Amino acid sequence: MQKIRFGIVGCGKIFDRHAEAIKANSENAELFAVSDKNMERLEEIKNLYPTVKTYDSYEAFLNDSDVDMIVICTPSGLHAQMAKAALEKGKHVLCEKPLAMHPDDLKELNALAKEKNLHLFEVKQNRYSPAIKILKEALQQGRLGRILLGNATVRWNRTEEYYNQADWFGTLKMDGGVILNQAIHHIDLLCFMMGTPKSVMGIAEVLNHDIEAPDTALAIVRFEGGSLGNLELTTCAAPTNIEGSITIMGDKGTIKVGGKSLDNFDIWQVENYEKPQIPDAQFSNHALLYKDIISLFAGENIGNLINAEEALKSLQLAQAIFDSAKEHREININPA
Repeated sequence: MQKIRFGIVGCGKIFDRHAEAIKANSENAELFAVSDKNMERLEEIKNLYPTVKTYDSYEAFLNDSDVDMIVICTPSGLHAQMAKAALEKGKHVLCEKPLAMHPDDLKELNALAKEKNLHLFEVKQNRYSPAIKILKEALQQGRLGRILLGNATVRWNRTEEYYNQADWFGTLKMDGGVILNQAIHHIDLLCFMMGTPKSVMGIAEVLNHDIEAPDTALAIVRFEGGSLGNLELTTCAAPTNIEGSITIMGDKGTIKVGGKSLDNFDIWQVENYEKPQIPDAQFSNHALLYKDIISLFAGENIGNLINAEEALKSLQLAQAIFDSAKEHREININPA
């Protein structure tokens, strides 16, 4: 197949991870163009990737007819409008989390992508973690029996210096705090394991930072089918990161995936099912995501790619936590 030509907009910290993932799939993928307002950064990238086209204008970047898929790596609050502009130009879109800051915007993007017959995906690379894949397979095989309770815990440390790195860090409009920035991956994984959220009762507060968006949130979730979930999310852990984990409990067993990067079984207590060995990862999770995109373009199945409908589950739950915290009541979540 012809190489898929990717164009990345936003050349900050996450850029390198995407560039390396594309390189890992170089037989079928190419980093073709990049866009950023920082001219010095564009020069750095030009030195690293001499064949890559560079643009300091997003509009000019989108007008490059040779770019097949736009990869959005800009601040979160810009994602929806940049994705919309790319779709309107006829480009497929891969966007860093979250695809949008509000479910209504994501629904609009999904409708536009369908109208244009274009692919629209969100980066949730933790679904590619070998331990997470083993947990999901155990659930699909019924190893834990009837699922009763799920838990997502994010006890991370973010200093005041971290939030002072950029004006948009810690803001509601552009960042979303611990709910939409740091913990949205874990919210997604809880939905991935437990199904569609039905309602939530939550609180969200700023406990220990001089920021606008919450640095801590707690929530109780009802899922379709009757199972319950709970979330403990904070960037106030001291003095360093303590935990990022997913725990699923059924009437036949319990599995907790933790470790530094969701790469270890902290708990494995399952009837008649010995704990499997977690395979060594041959590729990064981002590289596996790009591999799935390539497979999709080749006419194969979607793999672990997260389209707008799937991304909507975690975003609706996240928004419902904000709404519940504001209104001090349980919020029902209407499915897409």
